Amino acid sequence: MSHATPTVVSSVQELYEFACSGPLVEKLGLTPKIIAVVKMKSATISIDDFYLTVEDQAELQEENSGNALLEGLVLSIFVNFCLHYLRGNAGSHDLHLSVETLMDLCRLTKEGMKMKLSRYNKSAFGGRGDRSDPSTWPEVEGPLAPILFEGWCLVLNPLKWK
Repeated sequence: MSHATPTVVSSVQELYEFACSGPLVEKLGLTPKIIAVVKMKSATISIDDFYLTVEDQAELQEENSGNALLEGLVLSIFVNFCLHYLRGNAGSHDLHLSVETLMDLCRLTKEGMKMKLSRYNKSAFGGRGDRSDPSTWPEVEGPLAPILFEGWCLVLNPLKWK
């Protein structure tokens, strides 16, 4: 898998409302608790749920020796315990899994259609993290009204390719 290949994501249309940007979701009142009160079927997913597996993180670090961001060396001084982890930096997400998951969520248009949502366990491997076992992933059933997709970096625009 090439981690540098750009992925194009088409816009979501028709029945689906995507609420993006972590803290803003709650400020708008679009929390899973509120959605449950109004009896809407919803899905909640985070950009964090799409981190690379621990094996893929190690491979990415190896392939990018000398790139401090992908070696996990350039992180906030407030997060000293993460100095050797790359999780969270640009390039540390499984783009294929994220695009496929979001597209599959948009296809849950009929009663009874189900799918499981990826989850990431940040406490695995002493805090390095790894994708949770698929048998533990929560299941959602369509049709979905809102899809709550949270992530601090979702509204950042990519740099132009040269």
